[in-house]
Amino acid sequence: LVSRTLLQTENSRVVLFGFAEGQELTEHTTVQHAVIQILTGECDFSLTGKPHQLKVGDMLYMPPNCPHAVTATTQFSMLLTLSKPAKN
Repeated sequence: LVSRTLLQTENSRVVLFGFAEGQELTEHTTVQHAVIQILTGECDFSLTGKPHQLKVGDMLYMPPNCPHAVTATTQFSMLLTLSKPAKN
């Protein structure tokens, strides 16, 4: 698993991830809004227990505090964009 932060500001971060086939990130959460975009390959993505089979060009929005996990079904890469929730 390889990751590289491409952009970081006070309110957001953009991270490029690369996975080998079979690699996974176990279930976790983030307090930020998140959008993933699949750049290459395919993965199985679980969001609040619901499975999603994602491929090149697919995007998925994850609200804050939603449990999610990912498993690479092929070698794949994704772009993760995190945004802090607006302050009230």
